[in-house]
Amino acid sequence: MPFPFHLPSEIPGYEATTSDTGGDGAGTLHEVTDHVGGALALLIAQYQDSPLLQGLIGSYVHQIQDVEHGLVQIYQNALSIETAIGVQLDLIGRVVREARDARTDDDYRRALRVRILVNRSQGRHEDLIAIVRLFEDMDTSGGTVKVQDLQPARIEVRAEAPSVNEPSEVHKRVRLAKAAGVSLTTITHPEATAGRLFVLGRASTYVSTNATTGLSWTGDTARGGALAHALTG
Repeated sequence: MPFPFHLPSEIPGYEATTSDTGGDGAGTLHEVTDHVGGALALLIAQYQDSPLLQGLIGSYVHQIQDVEHGLVQIYQNALSIETAIGVQLDLIGRVVREARDARTDDDYRRALRVRILVNRSQGRHEDLIAIVRLFEDMDTSGGTVKVQDLQPARIEVRAEAPSVNEPSEVHKRVRLAKAAGVSLTTITHPEATAGRLFVLGRASTYVSTNATTGLSWTGDTARGGALAHALTG
């Protein structure tokens, strides 16, 4: 037996759009600005011309509109990494499990973005590259990240730019993001500072009594080199 009314085929006011970055179609949040109109559109035919019922429904649903607007403001301002400040960022950090550790708001924002990438990582090459690039601020330095598969079940992640973070911090984040059961080697390069550079000496200049034969320190950043950091585990 058919119903004496028609049900709507979709919910009025709802909009689902694919993200600008080519997401998976899960949709993007939008504020519904006409809850009253959406609620009235759900009325079955015999009640759509009842001003009393429409007024009653509108008086209740109007309160939902105010609540939605307030929630959107919280989402956009307090729960957005871009606009949140102070304790608002701390709240986001509790959600994604990234402590502030006395960092400024700007430094903490980058750490939160990195942590979100780590939490969402599926261990793919592109996931690991994105994490290292963001953590090491390679959009500014112009460096590159390379990931190489080494059998059996081992990968090497090489950051080819002067490191702006401690090597152990870079390695820790990549280790959290890699696939389970895969051994990891993270290679980073220290910044080329005068106190940490060396050059290879010619054989004719070797001093047999010198324990550092063949190596000498230099302050010339154009000639000297620095040893890379390699962490495994």
